[in-house]
Amino acid sequence: MNKYAKAKLGEVPRSEMPQVGTCDAEESDDIPTGKLEFVSPDKLKKTQEKINKTKARGIANDWANAGKEPVLISRDNWILDGHHRVEAAKTLGKLVRVVRVDLPGRKALTKLQELEEEMDS
Repeated sequence: MNKYAKAKLGEVPRSEMPQVGTCDAEESDDIPTGKLEFVSPDKLKKTQEKINKTKARGIANDWANAGKEPVLISRDNWILDGHHRVEAAKTLGKLVRVVRVDLPGRKALTKLQELEEEMDS
């Protein structure tokens, strides 16, 4: 069973989130992605339960570099990867670079988890 099927998005512990850095969503045929977009961070919804404020401040302090890395979001604006970058953008009043996955939040998380597991095996 899909571990995100009953999870309340916004309350998933970070340890249970797929770590996108270990897999390449843009290279998967199962995860359709769109083009780079710029979105207000206020329109994005957290899937992850907690945000490390110190990490977010560090990203904000290095926004000239860190802000170039796109955040991965679902079709319905759930953050799949990049929660700390979104938090940094909020504090700075900046738009966020995003790549949108053409799947709804839960399904996108499931596909990323499957891809991560595939890459680990």
